[in-house]
Amino acid sequence: MGKNGCIKCGHTEAKTKEIATTGTGLSSLDVQHNHFTVVYCTSCGYSELYRGSNIIDLFFGG
Repeated sequence: MGKNGCIKCGHTEAKTKEIATTGTGLSSLDVQHNHFTVVYCTSCGYSELYRGSNIIDLFFGG
């Protein structure tokens, strides 16, 4: 999302969800090794994956 809202539709409300994924090769044996926060637009569903904190600010361009 940019400073004026979602870069796809302009909507200004977003939500977050935590997800965990596996890697490839030997790392795929470690179940849910990679943890991400998904930030998504509540209007059109456009989403971005982040590692770290304060991600909602990054999503809106802050």
